[in-house]
Amino acid sequence: MTKKHMLALCLIVIAFAQCGTHPQNLLLNADQLHSQFYSIDITRDTIIHTSKGALIKIPKGSLQSDGTAKVKLEVKEAYSIADMILGGLTTKEGKALLSSGGMIYINPADQNVKILQHISISIPTNYQQEGMNMYNGEKKPDGTIDWKDPKPLSKPDLPDTLAKGKALFMSNCAACHNPVKDATGPALAYLDKRRDWKWLTHFVRNSSEMIANGDPLANCIYRLYNKTAKTAFPQLTDEEIHRIFDYVDYQARNIDPTTLPDFKKSFDSCLMYMNLMYQLKNSRDSLIIENGKQVVIERINPDGTLGGIGARNENGPGFKPENMVIPANNYAEYYQFNIKVFGWFNVDVLFRDLPGFANSMLTVPVIGEFRDNLNIYLVIPSYKVFVPGGPVAGKTDEYAFFTDDGQTPLPQNAKAYIIAIGDYKGQVWYGHTEFTTSLKQSPQIQLTAMTKEQMNEEVKKLDIPEIKITAKDLKNAAQIRKIDAKLSELEKLKPKGCDCNCLQLTDSTSVE
Repeated sequence: MTKKHMLALCLIVIAFAQCGTHPQNLLLNADQLHSQFYSIDITRDTIIHTSKGALIKIPKGSLQSDGTAKVKLEVKEAYSIADMILGGLTTKEGKALLSSGGMIYINPADQNVKILQHISISIPTNYQQEGMNMYNGEKKPDGTIDWKDPKPLSKPDLPDTLAKGKALFMSNCAACHNPVKDATGPALAYLDKRRDWKWLTHFVRNSSEMIANGDPLANCIYRLYNKTAKTAFPQLTDEEIHRIFDYVDYQARNIDPTTLPDFKKSFDSCLMYMNLMYQLKNSRDSLIIENGKQVVIERINPDGTLGGIGARNENGPGFKPENMVIPANNYAEYYQFNIKVFGWFNVDVLFRDLPGFANSMLTVPVIGEFRDNLNIYLVIPSYKVFVPGGPVAGKTDEYAFFTDDGQTPLPQNAKAYIIAIGDYKGQVWYGHTEFTTSLKQSPQIQLTAMTKEQMNEEVKKLDIPEIKITAKDLKNAAQIRKIDAKLSELEKLKPKGCDCNCLQLTDSTSVE
């Protein structure tokens, strides 16, 4: 399909001059436009191809001259704004303003000529605007032109190839697609110009296969349209698919192609955004893993050896149920926390039958902004218990310390603490709460962002000399902060017209 269409008589002047006064010598008037002269035989069918691309079809007998078969015609063309300004061709009908698709002037050069029947004129245009009319130009005494007698443009019959495309479109596509606007499925016009042909024909014939094989664009379209499967058309040949798109492109000829909806514009922006984000996050993850664990715990026996009193070995009598909570084992982003516990029990020696312990319920809801990936601990100073917690089954903001349903063997009526630490958004987050143990309790804890120094002061308030918690900066913290700043800026560029989560990128992701 060529880039230009032929538009029949859109805002056009057909002026076969009568005797009259010459227009005033204005700076901007039609005399400034280039004249083309054509000598034709009015006894024969004639087609004139003008220098700027117009087609003028003059059937035999359309014109009548003063006893001669030969006439000379003058043609002037004004299709651009610059030409219209140069020729003083204002776009007005009386006092009404018009929008012009182009103007052409035809006049006999040296004879009196009459029009006996219609002649056909087509002018070039990039696209056709719906509702355009043909106007006749009336020259005013000051040399300007007013436009009169508007008539709708003629609609030619569809060529055979377009008629075939229309039939294929109506039988296969029209139920879900409109050529120029989104419907149940996307608008189809100009997709053959915007997509790789191999990709497009594969999608038409079997989009489900492309989705199953992980094609990024096919999957994003599938999600955009609520995961509604497109009908497969394996029987359509390449030629038939060409005919369909020729027809829908023709239907869009009166619309500027740049204004038509095209999901791939947003998709391409998403792809660029996701690729950049993927690269940055990969770099960030590598730096975090290199940092090591977020919390390092040292359990020190009174004699200075490591391991903690009662630490269970492989042959020990400890009780460990299947639904034991799983403590966080996070990697450090900005800070690493070092915890030294002197002469305290290890997690594996919380026996149900320890003297003074009763099977109890203990869950700790975490409130506030930072609730995920916490390091949380149960501390009972009088029994020297220091136990890491893990999420309650099915929850991310509530923690337990023995089994994931909240059951925990506890001494009764003992002073106890919950301590929680983590790093988030480049800051230390810390919180603690005090409670008295019983058969059932659920003390809340809220973390607060603070400096390392502030955290150390808060730990001192616990007044438990056998526990030391300190935080230190990590070697990769500065680099991670730089990446976080880039990710924050990148988020501002995230495309608005596409759910970028439809793209699950890997190192090998590619798009046609």
